[in-house]
Amino acid sequence: MLPTEAPYEKTFDINELASYSLTGGQISLIVKNTAYKVAVSKKPLFKTSDFIDEIRKEKDANFDGEKSMGFLSK
Repeated sequence: MLPTEAPYEKTFDINELASYSLTGGQISLIVKNTAYKVAVSKKPLFKTSDFIDEIRKEKDANFDGEKSMGFLSK
């Protein structure tokens, strides 16, 4: 899903990104959000840290049990 012809930092680490447990939908969203972030930056360059920022945002917003939400009754 990563753009093949895009500019990447020299230290870009695909293995670090692959270490996260993500669904296909999450990966697609993370790539799109990171690409937008890079496109609007002054120096368009894909960095591992930008992907990790988007992964963390996605994980924090995810409903798979990492966060407890809902209506509670006492």
